[in-house]
Amino acid sequence: MYTKVEKSKENKSRSVTNSVTQKKGNVQQGFGFMDNRPEAAAQLRIGEMLRNSPPTDEVAKMKEVIQNSSRSTLLKEKIENSEAFTKPNFSMVPIQRLEIFSTDHFANPEGYMAQQYPGSEINEDAGSGGILDRPIQNLVLTLARLVPRLTFAAQLRRAGGAGSDLAASLENDVYDRASAHTWVVQNSLAISGVAPTALTVENVLLDDAPPEEHHTFHRDHGKVVLTESALKDKGINSAQERTSRARVANGPGGHGWVRGHYGVTNKRHRFIEHIHIDKDRAEEEQRTVYNAASANAADAFNINDRTNFSEANDGRALNAAQAVEGEAKRLAWETYEQTLPQEQDYY
Repeated sequence: MYTKVEKSKENKSRSVTNSVTQKKGNVQQGFGFMDNRPEAAAQLRIGEMLRNSPPTDEVAKMKEVIQNSSRSTLLKEKIENSEAFTKPNFSMVPIQRLEIFSTDHFANPEGYMAQQYPGSEINEDAGSGGILDRPIQNLVLTLARLVPRLTFAAQLRRAGGAGSDLAASLENDVYDRASAHTWVVQNSLAISGVAPTALTVENVLLDDAPPEEHHTFHRDHGKVVLTESALKDKGINSAQERTSRARVANGPGGHGWVRGHYGVTNKRHRFIEHIHIDKDRAEEEQRTVYNAASANAADAFNINDRTNFSEANDGRALNAAQAVEGEAKRLAWETYEQTLPQEQDYY
């Protein structure tokens, strides 16, 4: 299902006005005499120009003709009371990305984007899923090997600044797949700033595609659930408060929040797994694909309910959320590592 941005009341009013103006203008004239007076000709000219969205200065000239005519007083009142001469303020109209609710498109974003942008280059960037994302998987497996690791360290060092620090930590802290995973997860934000293509998987490569036909997407997926035991471990002793905090944190159905989105105020992003398409482009060119049939449950959920909350425990609750996020990453890595062949020394 596709959801477009709702137009403002101002736009709706203008649409109705234009519709009425167009209908009146489309009425065929019968046989009769033409009124050649300057003000009449000017009015006809304005009506025609309004239908064709004329430049403002042209309309002003026609208004001047009318206002200087012998019937200017009456016409001035009509002008002042008409919305036709009000220049629309498009800067006040919110521009938002297109939102798509489709579990099928979420499962196969490459297929969806190939339909929307035929013949384009489609690349996947790393999202919030950590090792669940292919760009992270690829970089981890690459850096687990000695020669590629040294090559990447040299690339980072050439970038200078933060790149030099990353290179040093890479050479000192990474020696196998597990350490590579830890290093990539801890430094993914810094890596994206120094060597962004390292966290990109090119799915369809067209060397001759112009920049406007390069499209990217990234997944924000994987759910994290806050448990009452995690809250207790961080020092929240009230059972009622633990229950209330867990309920609010875990959202509709108690399914948890999307990885990396704890505390995000956009409830759709917080509770529904989603894919961002072309997030580096202007807002109106972006798309968000949600892994749900609708946003009803997320939209209706009250994230501001602080029943039984103690303000003194807000920091403890945040620490608990961070702890379960870290545990979720660790379990995801262990699950992924089991799918890999046995690790051995290789270059």
